[in-house]
Amino acid sequence: MNWLKLHIMDNQKNIITLVFWYLLINITACSQHPAGTKPNNTVDLRQTPDNLQFDAVSNNDSASLHKIKLNKIYTQSISEFIKAVYKKDKISFDTLYFGKHVYGQDDDWPDVQLPKKIEDTEVILISPELGLELQKIRNSVIYINLIGWVDKQKAEFVFVVFSNGRQHQYDYFVDFTYLASQQTFVLDKIYFEDYLSIKDKKPVRLPIYINGKYTVSVLKH
Repeated sequence: MNWLKLHIMDNQKNIITLVFWYLLINITACSQHPAGTKPNNTVDLRQTPDNLQFDAVSNNDSASLHKIKLNKIYTQSISEFIKAVYKKDKISFDTLYFGKHVYGQDDDWPDVQLPKKIEDTEVILISPELGLELQKIRNSVIYINLIGWVDKQKAEFVFVVFSNGRQHQYDYFVDFTYLASQQTFVLDKIYFEDYLSIKDKKPVRLPIYINGKYTVSVLKH
């Protein structure tokens, strides 16, 4: 019986020792952070699991919503470009090749997914290197370097168009403004620069669409 009592007493001592070290470790951990602050890797227990899940979903939704808006405005800009070219020159495209330029710059091609067809025109994304090779092989290829800037108030796009064996044809400038009341971008203006009819000088930038309508000179073209 004596050995049993000794065994029980030893177990009690071990338990007391474990509790002591547990409390000491927790007190030490708490003392490493200034009063009123939490370590970065802790979770506020006042937040319920539902709240934590909602925060995560909200962040994901925000990123997804931003991507959807980019997809929409890039598609919208290409649509307006195609319509403006037709208004001005009565030209319809079968296929447009866009250079997917990613060089670590502010005007890099963003992470957007375009529809296969816009305004009944096939849209194909290719690397700039492949674009150069295609233009060597086929003079009729329409290759576009599309540069865009999008923020909360406006969206601006420049369509730099090449064809006929890598020859710079013209530039279209397509600008949008954001209407918060409608939560959408609306076409503001379109300008055009012709590089085929000039030599050794900068072309004149002509209005194509301003004040909510196409210009008279374009409609008479």
